Amino acid sequence: MHHCYSNGVVDTEHDDLYTIAFWFRLLRQHGYYISCDVFNKFKDEEGNFKASLAIDVSGLLSLYEAAHLRIRGEEILDEAIAFTTTHLESMVSRISPHLLEKVTFALNRPIRKNLPRLETRHYVSLYPKEDFHNATLLKLAALDFNVLQALHQQEVSNITRQA
Repeated sequence: MHHCYSNGVVDTEHDDLYTIAFWFRLLRQHGYYISCDVFNKFKDEEGNFKASLAIDVSGLLSLYEAAHLRIRGEEILDEAIAFTTTHLESMVSRISPHLLEKVTFALNRPIRKNLPRLETRHYVSLYPKEDFHNATLLKLAALDFNVLQALHQQEVSNITRQA
């Protein structure tokens, strides 16, 4: 993360909305400040988000999640939430079942407002549907989730016995 932050990866290396929004979200989630000005390149001459973005479901979803990490006064991110919400909601009847599940879940509870373990559980169920998923990584994530869940169940049992 620090390498990406200090080398300005978000500003210089990528031009697609999905990638810029993804890196923005990851850096902000890890405590790095990154200017929301990185999204200005996706606005038209009138200061609105470009209409061409409205067909990029993955990009819109990535921007939607990133915008929820806004700080007070970041108007472009307030605008991004309104823009992405409107377009994602209008697409619900026209997108693949896999994307529909991702969009519906995000609109109900963005990553920023979700509990990490619930987000993990949900993503482990979605990941196998990705075109280029890694089976080994999926097995490792599922194993990690199950081991931690077993540990929590054991702790609850111990607490219950002591009470």
